[in-house]
Amino acid sequence: MVKILANEKEKIPDHIFKYVEKELYSYRLYQATVKELQRDLEELLERYPQFRTDKIVPRNEVGDPVGLAAIRALFVEEKIRWNMERIRKIETGLEVLKPEERELVEKKYFSEVSYTNEEIMLQLRLSRNSFYRKRNEIINKFAMVFNII
Repeated sequence: MVKILANEKEKIPDHIFKYVEKELYSYRLYQATVKELQRDLEELLERYPQFRTDKIVPRNEVGDPVGLAAIRALFVEEKIRWNMERIRKIETGLEVLKPEERELVEKKYFSEVSYTNEEIMLQLRLSRNSFYRKRNEIINKFAMVFNII
């Protein structure tokens, strides 16, 4: 059973902390994946304009390229939905952050440059304790948005 944190000072379980960090580190990947999947879907629609995935019942017979394309399109659409759900949750979490928390998230998780915690502390002019406290508060907020605490 997952313990609901009464306040932000309680320790977040390691598995939840790691999950949230993985999701944040993956944000840019989710965005790139959606763009690429949308390109794949457009390409399928250009090749096989005679099908619409909301109306077709593919037969999946040998030599049925339209049916196979429809199945592929359904698979691609589901992957787009899955990635978009993660993007939406991360963006919802960003909306509840204070500006200085958002800046920390952008430097630590979204930057093209891999900054160390120490470099981020220097850039944001945070003490070690302040940095780790803020990071834990941020992870706690995202875990709540992700509905895992």
